[in-house]
Amino acid sequence: MMNKVTVCVLSLLLSSAVTANGELPAGADAVVNQYFDALRAGDTQQIRRLLHPHMQRKLQNRLAHPGYGAELVKDNVDMTFTVYAHELLESGMYCVDYLGSDGNASIRKRLYISRAAAGEAAGFRIVEEQVLP
Repeated sequence: MMNKVTVCVLSLLLSSAVTANGELPAGADAVVNQYFDALRAGDTQQIRRLLHPHMQRKLQNRLAHPGYGAELVKDNVDMTFTVYAHELLESGMYCVDYLGSDGNASIRKRLYISRAAAGEAAGFRIVEEQVLP
């Protein structure tokens, strides 16, 4: 059985460049950067706006917890986020790998980003986030 990591790696091997110049579309790039800013600021409302409805439901209790914003600030205020890989999957979703580092520790994560569905506000939404080995 293939997992999302395997699918992303296979997609990297099989698909063409993300865009003609190899960059994420402006809307997807903006969502990634807004997400990083919201993590540093502990802005749970902004995070909620950036998430696909599936992720909003998945994180509903955490995002609604009164102390979660302060926890995000504590964990991310000194964090530097660096996108080091991205790819357009055959599904039309973007796979974005990033490194978060605060000088003492680092973590690698992957965001899956898709275009907003019909009836939602225009733009892109974060569908999933995974910790990478």
